[in-house]
Amino acid sequence: MNAFAGQENLAAALFDPLARVPAAIADVDLRARADFRHASIGAFLIRALAARYPVVRRLIGDDSFLDVARRFVAMQPPRLPIVQHFGETFPHYLRSLGDSASFEYVADIAELEAARARAYHSADASPLDAQALPFLSTARFNEYGVVLHPSVALVASRFPIVTIWRANQTDIGGGKLDRWRPEAALIARPFLDVDVLLLPAGGRAFMRALSIGSTIAAAAAIATADDPGFDLDASLTMLAEANVVVGFDRLAGMRTERFAVRTPPLAPRRWTR
Repeated sequence: MNAFAGQENLAAALFDPLARVPAAIADVDLRARADFRHASIGAFLIRALAARYPVVRRLIGDDSFLDVARRFVAMQPPRLPIVQHFGETFPHYLRSLGDSASFEYVADIAELEAARARAYHSADASPLDAQALPFLSTARFNEYGVVLHPSVALVASRFPIVTIWRANQTDIGGGKLDRWRPEAALIARPFLDVDVLLLPAGGRAFMRALSIGSTIAAAAAIATADDPGFDLDASLTMLAEANVVVGFDRLAGMRTERFAVRTPPLAPRRWTR
């Protein structure tokens, strides 16, 4: 390989996050080899960011994404010899670039994509089927909470992040939105795929309260205070169909007894997106 071809490969590695790993260059001095290896590592990390944040890349365009990604890689190299968690601080870095709505909007999308990556690598757990939730009568909502799947994450924004994320999952997406309004996302991986669900009114407050150990009744009260349009029945249906409940918490005084209701496994049911 001549020097010109080597430079072309190096440029491809640096500027194209989807480029193949450059071929080895023979007969070069050690300093050149070290520089090339450093460039290859940087290119690999940029490709890792592009894979983790595909919608962010699509929204801001390749040129802007590569510019931001190169600066992020230079400022925050991975601290571990693995890249599974590399880029988790990318949303925070995007926010640090400016305080205008455009930066906040893109950073919120990045938060959603970061949550998807974490959910993908989260611990496995077997969700209860929908027959388990009717086990609780309304009268027992003051006693019981739920145990959520370990992959569950919540992301809220004053922008329609779920609608925007969905619209950018295909090449024909990305059309105009009818309404720009706040949205909150529930991200979870109850089975093999990571789901991104749009939470109903008061849903984020309800889910957050459940996640910190509140009873169903207490979580419903918190959600109603947060949004008077909160509908408990709709939220419980969402919980069942999203397959994110893995057990129940029974509160007896200061002691919490955690147990799972054993029901026959059903075929996975998907929440309507």
